[in-house]
Order: sequence, then structure tokens, then C-alpha cells
Amino acid sequence: MKVLIATGLFPPEIGGPATYSKTLLDELPKRGIEVEVLPFRDVRHLPKVLRHVAYFFKVLKKGRSVDIIFAQDPVSVGLPAALAAKVLGKRFLIKIVGDYAWEMEMQNEKRKVQSESQKFLSLEEFQKGKYDGVTEMRRKIERWVAKRAEMVIVPSNYLKGIVEMWGVPISKIKVIYNAFEVPDIKESKEEIRKRLNIRGTVLLSVGRLVPWKGFAFLMDRMKEIVKEIPEAHLYIAGDGPEEKSLKLKAKSEKLEENVTFLGRLGQQDLFSYIKAADIFVLNTGYEGFSHHLLEVAGIGTPIITTRIGGNPELIENEKTGLLVPYNNKEEIRKEVVRLIKDSDLRNTMVEEAKKKVLGFSIERMINELISLLK
Repeated sequence: MKVLIATGLFPPEIGGPATYSKTLLDELPKRGIEVEVLPFRDVRHLPKVLRHVAYFFKVLKKGRSVDIIFAQDPVSVGLPAALAAKVLGKRFLIKIVGDYAWEMEMQNEKRKVQSESQKFLSLEEFQKGKYDGVTEMRRKIERWVAKRAEMVIVPSNYLKGIVEMWGVPISKIKVIYNAFEVPDIKESKEEIRKRLNIRGTVLLSVGRLVPWKGFAFLMDRMKEIVKEIPEAHLYIAGDGPEEKSLKLKAKSEKLEENVTFLGRLGQQDLFSYIKAADIFVLNTGYEGFSHHLLEVAGIGTPIITTRIGGNPELIENEKTGLLVPYNNKEEIRKEVVRLIKDSDLRNTMVEEAKKKVLGFSIERMINELISLLK
């Protein structure tokens, strides 16, 4: 059996699809399955639309010699891969980790300039609404691609429910949780902090700098947190379309002494900051299933995050972490201060979270995938 993996990202690029695709390339051949990877970066230099046409022909060429075409998103690589699989008569599987149409709608300039008091558009609410022509076209594409697939793989029960709302039969949706092998970090927390020149009480948040990740809201909470924990400092790792506005906010509101932007970090550097941190805070309005939470739980930093999306499937409140409402001013401030002051709670949650991560092994993930491929 041979599988062609159509992926939007692949190392040295970073991100969930890159990590996942590299894992399949490394692990499936050990179990007798040949793998070829076709990264989207080969055509990304081309103009929009044309790049997708070019990618279709690349999938068409590579796909002739494989048994299965396995796409890692429903639009950028998913549409060309689905069309190529249809032309070639090949089995087509897809992994869906989010709703591309919703993400683009949330970054729409018209929506961004609307009043901040406007109610946050949840992913569930988005499925029921009507939007402009471009957004509706994106929705039709991702839903057509998902329905075309023999099987849709999702990383959480939450996303299983979303894809079912697309009209995909539940029998065609399979939950396979992502995997994380805990790295062996030789340096101690103190040694890493010394090397990185980190002092005080360190809060770390990681993610793409997009509106629904709530970084601006978290920055505002630092004004209150430092009143009770003067040495507290927030580090934000990641890049994205909101980077410029977030940095301007930090400067204009004189938050630079308490907030540092790290930019996009390589995996090992990110692991170092995670281990060096006292608390990991993820104030997100949407999360299909956060690989960052797996990393943080495995490395051993206490977690505060939102009871949103797939987060509760990993984080059990008061046991493996603390769950708070999205953008809730009082709850986030209160739980951060509480966790900083309660070392027993931190230690207990860290140990329970490490136990939880043991169930997210690469072997388990690969075996569940192979059962679908065969």
C-alpha cells in the first residue's frame, strides 16, 4: 500500500500539519506502508487560484502510483486532492482540524472594524448563518470536499460534531487524537531561565496572532495581575495578522515592561520557554484540539485555558488544569493569581496532566490510522 500525503505545511515549516505529516512519513513505512509527501510550498509562489490548479496537476501526477490520497485540509490542498482522486479513481481521505471558512470570516476587515461589543461569533453559530459570497463559496468547497472523502479524520469529538453539521454522515467521521512524545529536556527550569535571561513570575501564551486567540484581552489582564503579583511577566510566542496591532497596543498602553513578544519559535526553543514558564495561559475562543496544550501538559507547566471546543477533552477542571470562560475578565485574573499563589495546586495538576498525556502516544495514533487505511 502506498499513500500520498497532500499537506499545506511540511518541515522545515512549522505547525500542526507539518508535524503530523512528518510523523506519518517516519512511522508508516515501519509498518509496511509506503509514503510520499507533496507539500503545498512547491506552488505557493504562484498567484492565488493558479497555485491550486498547479497543485492539482502535481497531485494528479503523483497520485497515479498510489492507493490512497490523504489531504491535510479541506481547501488549499483538499480541493485539488479531492478532484485529482476523483479523476484517478483513488481512495480519498482527509484530516480536518478546523473550519477554514470561519477563520477567514473572523479575519474579515469588515468584521474586525465592527464594535468590540459585538458578540463573538462562535464556530457553532457560524454553521447556521448566511454570509457574503466569498465566505459561502469557501463553505461550499470545504463541505463538498469533506463529503467526497471516504473518511474524515478529526482530532476531537468537538470537531466531529462540527463536521457532522456540514452534512457529513457520522459514520464517515473518525476521531483520532493527536500524539505527543514528551521530549527529554536535559536542562532544569532554573538553567533554562538563566540562559534565556528570564526572571520573575512567567506567564506564557502561544498561538497564531489572530483575533479569536484573545491575546489583546490577556494583555489587558496584566494591568490587574501585576497589582497583586508585581514581578509577573507575559511572554507571547507566535506570529500572524494581529502582530502589528498587538505590538502597537503594548507600546501605546505602556505594557512593554510586562509583555514580551517572542515571535515564531522553533520547536526546541518553544519547549524551553514552556519549561521555563510558571503558568501557561491560552485564552482562546476556538480550539479544535490544541497540540500546544499537549506539549505543555507533557513538559509539566500548569495550564489555564478556556472551556472551548476540544479543550475539555484534555483539560479536566481542577485536575489537569483550570478551565475559564473565554475573555472573562474576572475569572482569568482570579485563576492566574490563585495558581501563582497555590504551589500545591500547581504541582498536583502538573502530575495529573503528565499522566493524561501518556494516552496520546504516537503508536496509538498510527495504529488507529492504519486501521482506516487498510
